Amino acid sequence: MVKRVQVRASGRAERAGLKPNDIVLSVNGRSTSGLRDTDVIGLIQQSQRMLCLDVERSAAHDVAR
Repeated sequence: MVKRVQVRASGRAERAGLKPNDIVLSVNGRSTSGLRDTDVIGLIQQSQRMLCLDVERSAAHDVAR
């Protein structure tokens, strides 16, 4: 299962450019498919120097600001 992002105003995710309902497909090259939310959060928190997220964003999201 892919993870939909919940972004807090002025939080780190927002500052990094994530938007509400972005879908996280992978964290540092590891697919999020089949992972629980807590597992995905753990992968993100384990990133020491660089964090690479593959994210899917709906085109409708950008239009509906």
